[in-house]
Amino acid sequence: MWIIYNPLEVEWAMATRFQGDRDLVVHERAPGSSLDPSAEAGTHLTTRMGFDLTVPLESTGKSFRKAAFPVVDLRKYGIF
Repeated sequence: MWIIYNPLEVEWAMATRFQGDRDLVVHERAPGSSLDPSAEAGTHLTTRMGFDLTVPLESTGKSFRKAAFPVVDLRKYGIF
């Protein structure tokens, strides 16, 4: 399954990779829906935005991998 379809993975990427000053993509005056009450009357133009949450191709001194959690035997603590 693609990570983009997993809301938990998207949230993790947003929390660990996103910097608003460089990763927010804004597209002004884009065609919108006639059902959008915030769109410009008559033209239905609106503003769209997106988030670049991709891992940089080159990163110096940073790792964008998730840390592995240690395996815990819950029976040892009386759970399960």
